Amino acid sequence: MGAFSTARASVANLVATCLLVWTAWGTPVRVRAQGSRPDEGRGLSWGASFGAPIVLGAVADAAGRPLGLLEPGGGAEGRIGYELPGGLALGLVAGVFAHASSTTRALTSYRGALEARWTIETGTVVAPTLAAGLGVDLEQFERGLAATGYGRLWVGTQWLLDSWFSLDLGATLEASIPGDAFRDAVAWVCPQIGVTFHE
Repeated sequence: MGAFSTARASVANLVATCLLVWTAWGTPVRVRAQGSRPDEGRGLSWGASFGAPIVLGAVADAAGRPLGLLEPGGGAEGRIGYELPGGLALGLVAGVFAHASSTTRALTSYRGALEARWTIETGTVVAPTLAAGLGVDLEQFERGLAATGYGRLWVGTQWLLDSWFSLDLGATLEASIPGDAFRDAVAWVCPQIGVTFHE
């Protein structure tokens, strides 16, 4: 239950941060570029975020050896996409995350996914965001690299500080399938903070 308690505490801290930013920035502003309308999309966007993944439950490698991961982990990811009319953006997300271990070397994950992200325009600096993606997860074990597929869901809020820049706060729920990397399916929650730049 320790991982679940840590996840709840991280989500609570994230919510508190969101409320603080809402208080500081919660006034209507014009955030889109001159002449751009919500039904036109914002075009190209890219960004980066830092996160602290928290694995839910015990983890064993494909041979059944427990990994003894220490929570939370840490890492970063980058993102690039193109926003279509209606706030829907299609793009790529890739990153590197690592967990220390009490039984083996640190477990390093190299992840890349195709992602669809929806930004909900509200007419203020606050824009809720939802995203879903599917991709490949390369896990670095002592014996070498092992690949598995994974899926991710993102729920968060984008604070549009200007027409070209925003702050992102949220969390992903991600899960890998069993196979060459892990004996069983592995799920993790990853609170994140990041920035996005808009063309």
